Amino acid sequence: MPINLRPAILQCTAGYPAALEELDLRVIDTCRDRFPGAVIGFSSHDNGIAMPVAAYMLGARIVEKHFTLNRA
Repeated sequence: MPINLRPAILQCTAGYPAALEELDLRVIDTCRDRFPGAVIGFSSHDNGIAMPVAAYMLGARIVEKHFTLNRA
């Protein structure tokens, strides 16, 4: 069975944890328009789960979630 491989592009904000106003989820729309053959995603460096859900609603189909178990 043939495998269909497509590149993935993830929106990522380098700050950790990133403030909500720094996430710029509008980039997901830009990536969808400019790279129609790619799978678009979101690398979530924010606290909580709301922004990955919002990214999905904007068209992201991969979510990479960062979290910290212990800062010590």
